[in-house]
Order: sequence, then C-alpha cells, then structure tokens
Amino acid sequence: MLTAVTRPENIGQVGESIFRSAQQVPEVLVSWHMHFDYEREFVGGQVLKNRMLDEVDDGWVCILDDDTLMHERFVPRIYQEITRTPQARAIVVSQLRTTGTILRASASNAVLGKIDAGQAVLRRDFIGTNRIPETYAGDGVWLEQLLREEGVLYLSAVLSLHNVLSGIDVSEPPERMQA
Repeated sequence: MLTAVTRPENIGQVGESIFRSAQQVPEVLVSWHMHFDYEREFVGGQVLKNRMLDEVDDGWVCILDDDTLMHERFVPRIYQEITRTPQARAIVVSQLRTTGTILRASASNAVLGKIDAGQAVLRRDFIGTNRIPETYAGDGVWLEQLLREEGVLYLSAVLSLHNVLSGIDVSEPPERMQA
C-alpha cells in the first residue's frame, strides 16, 4: 500500500482498514508506505506516489489515498484472485463513492473520471518505469494507460470505499456488496 499523506488526521482510520483486511490472510505480507506532505506542496500527491513507486522493487502495489478505506474483504479477495489467476498483472475492484454511487470495475470504466487509484492493485513489474503524471487527475491518466494492457482482472465486488472520511456515511448495505 502506498499513501501520499496530506491529511495526517486520517491515517489512523486508513491504517485500521488496512490492518483489518490484512489480518484475515496472515500468509500475506502487507507493507504500508507513506510519504507526508504537510504543506500540501504536491498536487494530488503524485510526486510522493512516484517516489514511493521508486522505492518498491517487487510484489503488488495499491495506491490508497488518505481519504479512502479498504473493505475488510479487500486483501482476502485480492489474494484469492492472485492465487486463482497467477498470470494476472492487475486487479481492479469496484468502489463505493460517498454519493452512494459505485464506480464499477470494468474495461470500459478504466478511463479518466471513471477510475480511482484505490480500485487497482498492480504487479510492480507491470508498472515498470511508468509514473503518475504530476497533475491532480494524474493517477486516473496513469491507470487508463496501464489498464489497456493484457492481464487485467475486473471484479464486481465493492472493496474500496472512496472518501469515507469526509463525514458522509458510505457504509455498505448488504445488497450492494458483492463477494
């Protein structure tokens, strides 16, 4: 997990969501890398995300913004898919927005404005030297380019909760969650 932090007050809750999910699959090592931008110098945290990408050599990468939480089934489901489909290079999950809408994981939605960084888990070697453009929507542009490649799995399960720390209730009613 990589997080560019401009809202340090959210880190406890983000960390708790990662821990709750990761503890369900003890055989998986989940590392959380953070870089702090207290002055909010870097638009969208893209510079910091790129620095963290440079620090990670292997494994799988998920960029989790400091306003996004992962569902408790995130790590178990990603692990299940990696085990089931070892040739996968990226896995994209659906995401519940604070408006109640869901960004559905699909190839047609893997475009700027319909994809969020917290929806994608990517093999580090799949990312290669590609880096996030240093613009506010840079992570969407980056994902749109990467997800055009072969080996991307799209899961309908809602496993990412966008902007949950805004004070708007985005708890998932059972009929909206798909395992």
